[in-house]
Amino acid sequence: MTGLHHRDPEIVGAAFLNHNLMAEIIVDGIHVSPEMVNLTYKQITDERMILITDSMRAKWLKNGEYDLGGKW
Repeated sequence: MTGLHHRDPEIVGAAFLNHNLMAEIIVDGIHVSPEMVNLTYKQITDERMILITDSMRAKWLKNGEYDLGGKW
């Protein structure tokens, strides 16, 4: 995903401006910085912000082969 840029706000700007959209954000301190999470929360508020994870269903399982979305 492209980032927020002052000349081309892209998808982040659209999420900030379009109040009909819900916005998902991975709040793990790796994918998105705490400062951007704070900015997003102030712009989107808890009314439209959805916290998600990027972990897959094999998380915490024993070593082995597991599929992710039907792919190996």
